Amino acid sequence: MSESLGEQVNIRIAGNELPDAFMGVGFSNYDISRYGDDGTFIDLTPYLTEEYMPNLTKILEENPDIKSAITMDDGYIYGLPAGERMGTGGIGAPGSTIPMSTGFDQWCWGQNIFYAGFGFTNWPNDVCNNLVLKSDGTVEFMCVTDQYRQAVTYFHDWYAEGLMGDYAKDYVFLPILDGPDGTHNVTIRTGGGINSGQLNITKACKSPANFLKFFDKWYDPEIVMQLQYGPIGTYFTKQDENGVWLSISDEESREKYGKGSGELKGESEVFGPKLILSDYYQTTFKMEDRAIERLTDLYDFWMPYVDDASTYPVDCVFTGRELDDIDWYKANFESAVSEQEGLWIKNGGPTDEEWNAYIEHLTKKCGMEEKK
Repeated sequence: MSESLGEQVNIRIAGNELPDAFMGVGFSNYDISRYGDDGTFIDLTPYLTEEYMPNLTKILEENPDIKSAITMDDGYIYGLPAGERMGTGGIGAPGSTIPMSTGFDQWCWGQNIFYAGFGFTNWPNDVCNNLVLKSDGTVEFMCVTDQYRQAVTYFHDWYAEGLMGDYAKDYVFLPILDGPDGTHNVTIRTGGGINSGQLNITKACKSPANFLKFFDKWYDPEIVMQLQYGPIGTYFTKQDENGVWLSISDEESREKYGKGSGELKGESEVFGPKLILSDYYQTTFKMEDRAIERLTDLYDFWMPYVDDASTYPVDCVFTGRELDDIDWYKANFESAVSEQEGLWIKNGGPTDEEWNAYIEHLTKKCGMEEKK
């Protein structure tokens, strides 16, 4: 479906057969900037006022970082903000041998969780998410460090001994492991960040003001709560003594609807420019149990092992030239890193010759040090 959607969007834009707006497409900043430059998407800045969008205007005034994340390099805003700030603040916090289960490059259960014993954790299948902002202000790409090379070499032995399997549902949460020399460190990162590719109005729209008045309602906490999870009376069943909405339990959902609460959420969710701030979980609705469990594990098991809390701003806005470079190199770069990591874990860590060739390939063919 996603490939079909992208194809249809490209056909419509190329043929100038434009709807009033595109919703739920998930345009990248590269696409947003390109379609803004050529006039396909209109600048929404004139409508981000108290008159047209009071809810969103208040959010942007109180969260200037969100406004910065949706403002392109030319100073214009071509899409409404979307994102979910499900940080540890949402839970009231300041952040015999059996096979282990991992999924290669998978969120929450990828092989990268084991790398903490070598002084880092990474996300190899995303060139921006694998950049680490250090406390001295420099940026480092984890997959070309000595620690990374040592990690893939070490875990080849685990793979060869059959200690990495595909039985995720059978095992309990694994805490941080010490490395061969007793070290451990977790690299902290932000979540998906704020994006503006979920609602973009085109030049074909005859009344952007009225269009945006409707979508301003989406920035009401109780409305976006239902757009994300499901309607009151279905997913949200009651309120606590503070008026905070409580979601249906997994048991209640199975008894009433014949499906788990997660599946019920999936069927009810509406795609589009939804923005959920962390304080909503304290003032409007209680975070779902599965998310609370994940964040509690994050705070209790992982955060104590974070040596440096600096985070790379994954939702930063790049210049047009930088976006061109990223678009040009991104696919080759990420596939090269991911492919080599899998091969090294499976077949054995890199020799000096292989490692040097890997660094040279990323530098000369994949733009690792490209600066303009």
